[in-house]
Amino acid sequence: MDSSTYLIARDRAEQDAALSRVLSAVQQQLCACPPVPCQLAAVLTAAAPAWQAGLCYVLTYWPGEVRVTLRHGAAEIDSRALVDDATDIQAVAARLLAGLVGLALESATAPQPTAPEPAAAPEPAEPAAAPPAAVTPEPAAPPAAAPQPAGPEPRQLSAEEISAAVEMIRCMPADVRKAFSQAFRSTFAVPAEAKVITPHITTSDHLLFIDRFTVEAAGGIVAA
Repeated sequence: MDSSTYLIARDRAEQDAALSRVLSAVQQQLCACPPVPCQLAAVLTAAAPAWQAGLCYVLTYWPGEVRVTLRHGAAEIDSRALVDDATDIQAVAARLLAGLVGLALESATAPQPTAPEPAAAPEPAEPAAAPPAAVTPEPAAPPAAAPQPAGPEPRQLSAEEISAAVEMIRCMPADVRKAFSQAFRSTFAVPAEAKVITPHITTSDHLLFIDRFTVEAAGGIVAA
């Protein structure tokens, strides 16, 4: 190795060592700073001690890559990151530069402090249950009679139908007519003071009774 090459190599080594000393001192100073937003302007402002110490930066962008270079004299150190078209280039550059100078960045997902929840109020004590009042048993009600199926209301007879019914009674033999009169009075609750039953023949039930009695008295059978 000739003397010129030796001098260049020694000079470069000295410059690299100077960069290392300056950068180490800056990193020790900035490590105590509070975290800063991941924004290039915020990082450049917080990294002011690095610029005061003689450091400078160079931001280089090629498609697919971002590079941040720190320089001190002829010596330099860089940091790189792969990116795509949708990447925020300045945010990536801020992250790379903060890493080089030793700045902490705020976390994008840092949890926000929440107010303590108020303590739940104690539930009021339930009053002691009162003893049940004495109950006097009521006499059991008599079972209700089963409802009887309601039949159709009897139809009022016309004058012609009443006349026909009376004529049927007159045509009965005397002994049959006497038996009919007793049966009619008993079935339809005709008052005992009523001399005749003719005024009490007024509805279709009465006509049906006369018709059935007549048939049975003649020896016939009435269908149920």
